[in-house]
Amino acid sequence: MAGVFRGRAGLVAAVFSDRETNDCLQRREPWSHFAAHFAAKEAFLKALGLGFESAASTHFLREIELVCNAERPQMMVHGWLAGLSHKMGISSWSIAVRESCGFAAASVVAVQESDRPTRGSKTSKGEG
Repeated sequence: MAGVFRGRAGLVAAVFSDRETNDCLQRREPWSHFAAHFAAKEAFLKALGLGFESAASTHFLREIELVCNAERPQMMVHGWLAGLSHKMGISSWSIAVRESCGFAAASVVAVQESDRPTRGSKTSKGEG
């Protein structure tokens, strides 16, 4: 990641939100955090069924934010992608991110409202 983004502030600004950039730059190893944020964006687009190239060329990457807090990472979605997610019935996102030795991997699952168990509903084994 460092080789791609170092010295290219315009590229960083095109891909990462101000909040993501500030979060990553405050870390001891900022480039592995940038890699994790990038991996999360790519996994998010795959969960929506979108191609990465189309999203990258239309500047949708800034609409996807990985927000890191003490509990767990969260996806924040803005703009056109937020509208698309809503139209698809997606109510939330589940994300897992892993960084190691300068590499990062992320998995994103889109949760539709109909996928959530309702109160009092029975599980597949008939337990409630």
